[in-house]
Formats: sequence, structure tokens, C-alpha cells
Amino acid sequence: MDLALHVFGFLKQFPVWHIAIDPRPLNYQRKAKWQKLKIDFAMDYPDASEEIDSKLPDACGEPMQSLIQVDADHAHDLVTRRCLTGLIAFIGSTPVLWISKWQGAIAASTYAAEFYALCVATEEAVNIRYMLHAFGIRLDGPTQVFGDNFSVITNAKDPDAELKKKHVALSFHVVHEAIAAGVIEPFWLKGAYNIADIMTKQLPPQEALKHIDSIFWRSGYHICEHNFLDAAHSQPKQARRMRSFPDGVCSATCVCKR
Repeated sequence: MDLALHVFGFLKQFPVWHIAIDPRPLNYQRKAKWQKLKIDFAMDYPDASEEIDSKLPDACGEPMQSLIQVDADHAHDLVTRRCLTGLIAFIGSTPVLWISKWQGAIAASTYAAEFYALCVATEEAVNIRYMLHAFGIRLDGPTQVFGDNFSVITNAKDPDAELKKKHVALSFHVVHEAIAAGVIEPFWLKGAYNIADIMTKQLPPQEALKHIDSIFWRSGYHICEHNFLDAAHSQPKQARRMRSFPDGVCSATCVCKR
């Protein structure tokens, strides 16, 4: 009941917001030094490949980017201490999937909870990519998965990383095999700019509105997310939304009323 009251309270305060619909990709930029770590899992997963049904239609049109932001809140439940997984998936700049659900087992550490969340994001990336292939949509490379736990993202990208705890190792290998197959590509994102935070914890109003502003369109803002990140600190270089665009940037169907 409390959750329903919060939802209707938000809708009452912001009745004119709409989910942003835009095929253009979320623009994340990294400096060259982020490419130094070469991901090579050929020795561990030599047969890894993305499963694509031969009966699916041939891809056509402009390639579309898929992206997922994921987060986990360790020991979220005050009674059972069960962790919470949250993620938001985008195709282009359009949110198409959002999840907030309990994890199946109690995690003894934040690392385990975050790696399980990354595994859930990987499974959803597989589902989304299969759906897009079924529609005959061309994909622009692997699905980019952004998480805010640096240790998890580093170990997910490191071929020499080892993990011996069985309950975490299952998620560990699911993620590694998906990377080897070219299904996902993990990146680290500073927690303050992880939109999936709104799916895992109750945030202060201003911080929550900052994330919500990246998903919804409202009068005075353009519908496309422009979130440029500096490699050194993962800080936005400019505002998350541009208030105006020069002529020719927006498509003919754009609703920004420029």
C-alpha cells in the first residue's frame, strides 16, 4: 500500500511526463586507455557463440544499440536480508524493460549480490537480442552492460580472474561465456550516474529526479539522452538533456517541438 501511495503521489506531482521514445543511441564515450584490457576468453570458451535461429529473417535497416544498466542492493530486506536486483534496458534511447526483484538466495557479500545482478542482466540481454533478431533488426555490436561495482566489472572482463565459490561461480561463468560469445560488453559506471539505482533503493527526491529525468520526457527537454562520461571519473561532461538542438538534428517524427 505504501508503494502504491508513492507511485500515485509521483503521478499526481508530474502528470505530464512521458517515456522517451528515440532510436538514437545513448552516447557513452571512453578514452583510449579503457581499451587497454583486451578481453580474450578463447581458451576458456572456445565454442562460445550467440545462438541465432537460422529461420529468423535477415537483418536490415540501420543498426540499433542495446544497453542495460544494472544494480543490486545488498541485504535490502530488513527481515530476511535478501538482496534486490534492479535493471533498466534500453534500445537506442528508449527504455524497453525494467526489473526490480528479489534474488533467489541470500548473498553473503556485496560482490556476490552484484555478480548475480550482472548475471540477470546478461540473461535479459540474451532475451532482448533474440527478440530484435526475430524482428529482423540489425544490432550494433554487443549489448553494453553498465554496473557500478568496480570489482565485479573488472573481474568480468579479466580472462585471468578466478572464482572458487560455487554459488557465485555460476554467475561468473554465465557472464564470461556471454562476453566470449559477443553478447554483452561490461563497463563500469559511477554509482551516482547509474539509473538502475531507482529500481533498488529509496533515493532522496533530488537524486531520484535526476535519474528519472534521463528516462522521461517533459516539456522543455529533448527526448534523447545525451550522457557523455569522462573516462577518468565517469563524470558527465555536460547536462544529461540538451534544451535545444540545431535544425537537422531531430528526426521528422520528433516531438520535442523545437
